[in-house]
Amino acid sequence: MTTLWGDVTFARTYYQCKADSSYHYLLDEWLGLDKSTHIEPLCRARLVTRSADVSYRKAAALTTPTSLSVQSVLLSIRKLGTLPNQAAAMPEAKPEIHKVYVEADEDHAAMQKCPAKEMKLINVYDSKVSVCRGRRKLCGRRTFSGWEAPSQLWPEVNQYIQQAYGAEQTPEVVIKGDAAPWIKARTNYLAQSTHVVDGYHASQYLRKIAGKGTSRVLYDALRANDQAAFVQEVQRKLRTGPERKKPIMDGYQYILSNWDGAHKALTQSDATSSTEGHVSHMLSERMSSRCMDGVRLGPNKSPGCVRI
Repeated sequence: MTTLWGDVTFARTYYQCKADSSYHYLLDEWLGLDKSTHIEPLCRARLVTRSADVSYRKAAALTTPTSLSVQSVLLSIRKLGTLPNQAAAMPEAKPEIHKVYVEADEDHAAMQKCPAKEMKLINVYDSKVSVCRGRRKLCGRRTFSGWEAPSQLWPEVNQYIQQAYGAEQTPEVVIKGDAAPWIKARTNYLAQSTHVVDGYHASQYLRKIAGKGTSRVLYDALRANDQAAFVQEVQRKLRTGPERKKPIMDGYQYILSNWDGAHKALTQSDATSSTEGHVSHMLSERMSSRCMDGVRLGPNKSPGCVRI
């Protein structure tokens, strides 16, 4: 049996029950060991905990001197099963904070026995602090993840916000993300919430309109909340580049249908978002076909994951 200190080998007696002729390893039953258990429970728990931050291979190397395969770590995670978002302990309440931020995005994970699923990722926090140049830390971060419908996931987020921040009054909630339908559905479950288009998607669609030309006029019009100037610049782009009609119209329709959120992204100092980075580091590194664990997967398979 693999333990934190290496492999342990021991002998035990095989007993037959005289009452029903069944066979038992009494030592295994006393220790609570399943007949298929080859990794000691404490070692298994440490493997699962460490695999949340590093690759399966590195988690095994940091946990035990015994050489364990990445498949052993994967099976340990699968044996744990799915953890609900409420499994994490509640932090100390902060009733003095009246503005809470939510960053939401999703990743598409290929499943082994069914079509790809949309794995959602939601980070709730109350402020950001600078760690070093170009890097900031989310303070009081709480992460929710799952592929459940918005009607199940957003109430969990709302319950946490009310418990952590809403002791005296309901806090204002600023949601940052693209304009996906499941993110827009948050208005049915989160009180006093506003949506801000994250800077990555706003810039992406503005560049679609601009093409190889300058996008300064588009940015200036959006920043000044001048829809007329924005539409005029889009029409000019269509006249000078009719062959680019589809990307121009795609960008135009996205920005116009999410005008308020895109305008806030350029004008509010607290509207900066790191949703794409969170998805990359927390979901894609685990669930892509070429994940950081080095497990080679077919087109319809994905590595195991633990709910955050």
